[in-house]
Amino acid sequence: MFRVKVAATLALLIAGTTALAYFTLPQTLEAQLLLNAEEELVLAATSQARHERLEDFALTAKAREIADFSGLRESLTDEYTGNFAYQRHLGVYNKGLLRWKFVFENLQKEKESARDLDLDLTQRRPFTPDLLFVTDDAGSGVAALGQGRYDWYNVNVAQDHPTVLKTQLGAPLKDTWRWRWSQSDDENLVRVGLAPIQQGSERFLGVVVVGVLINDGAAQSASRALEGRGVAYFAHERIYGSTLSPDDEGLLAQQLFPRLKDQGAEPAPVRVRIQGRDLLALARYHSANASGAPSGFIVLTDITDALTPAQQLRNRILLGGLALLLLALSATLVLLQLFIRSLEEIDRTIQEVVAGNRAAEFRVSGSDSLPRDMARSLNLLSAALRGERMPDEDDEEAADWGDLMVDDVTATSMMRAINRDQLHVEGSPQVVGVPLPRATASPDADKRLYDEYVTARKNLGEDVSELDFDGFSKRLEKNRQILKKKHNARDVGFTVVVRDGKVVLKPEPIL
Repeated sequence: MFRVKVAATLALLIAGTTALAYFTLPQTLEAQLLLNAEEELVLAATSQARHERLEDFALTAKAREIADFSGLRESLTDEYTGNFAYQRHLGVYNKGLLRWKFVFENLQKEKESARDLDLDLTQRRPFTPDLLFVTDDAGSGVAALGQGRYDWYNVNVAQDHPTVLKTQLGAPLKDTWRWRWSQSDDENLVRVGLAPIQQGSERFLGVVVVGVLINDGAAQSASRALEGRGVAYFAHERIYGSTLSPDDEGLLAQQLFPRLKDQGAEPAPVRVRIQGRDLLALARYHSANASGAPSGFIVLTDITDALTPAQQLRNRILLGGLALLLLALSATLVLLQLFIRSLEEIDRTIQEVVAGNRAAEFRVSGSDSLPRDMARSLNLLSAALRGERMPDEDDEEAADWGDLMVDDVTATSMMRAINRDQLHVEGSPQVVGVPLPRATASPDADKRLYDEYVTARKNLGEDVSELDFDGFSKRLEKNRQILKKKHNARDVGFTVVVRDGKVVLKPEPIL
């Protein structure tokens, strides 16, 4: 049971430390990694916003250039007979717009290899706009280039897109429209630039509208510029183009748009989960939409890979904790086994003593100090109970060079015979050739005492090869402390004497 308790305590300690590390260190690392990802995402969104502002300037510049074309103004002010709307439609198309078709085609041939940054605003991609049409001063369609040009002329464009009439104020505008070329077409998201057609400074003739589609192709192009990050374009909480699949677009819309409503003009990054992957989504609204339409773009970054180091740290902590637990338990069990084996040896000796073998000696085979001390104490107790001299740990060292001290009775009588006004015994004996000094107690005195003791034994012809100062000093100090306590002396000095043909030490008190 003892082993189980120790092992369980150790296991709980390691498990608690591992759990603390598991729940704190990876979270701290994950928070920092997430912060880094958010900062990079904000930089990417800022870059995309700047790029789109340049595109807006390019659209409005292109619209202004077309609106300033004299042939377009003339075609809007010409006198037409017959079906006025149709004749005006043909006149504006042939005289005012067809020229631009060839301009765009030539521009594409000449500038195909050039970078947008090296081109004038009016020459930037797309060279041919996805949407180009002209309205009259009432906002009705007159003529267009490209897709659906016959489907909507003489239709009141301003009714669905009031920005057309705002252009009468004389300044180019930019906006985001949801646009259909015909009633049978799907709705598209179009970024448009509008410029007024004026004759002189006061007469308003109509509006030129130039637009580019915001679709999957535009999202793919933006993604390449943003180092592969996901991009999506939205308006009125609907995604019109993205780098995602239709199903993933739906998941993004469900998780993101409800959380944008309370975040103001610059929403914070939002964490979403799509197809088992964690992503950060950052929405930015198109700036200065003339109609106030809530449109914009979303930049996405996959943080599953970015947070991988935090998950790896969790795994390493778990594995490290498990390895440490197994190692610690193994080491603990081995040490416990050795410790308990020593206790079992003591227990067997106790059983021998109980059985009648009073002379049984307590011995342990291990090196642990606690069982050895227990065995030594039990040996002392056993000797006292038998009325024998108690064993001493230094007996083996002293056995070969005799007793240092005179016997206890003699030492006591010597102590009592000393005059308390003196610090040594009158008429102390001497060994031939070795003067016996006055008793003293200090480290230097102990060394001198040792030298005198060795010399005295040599003079008596005794073997001193087994003597050493460390053992001598240790036993000397032990006897000094015993006598100090027993006779209430401040200290005890020793003098070398010869008694009964044997070299011994005589104690002298220092009171």
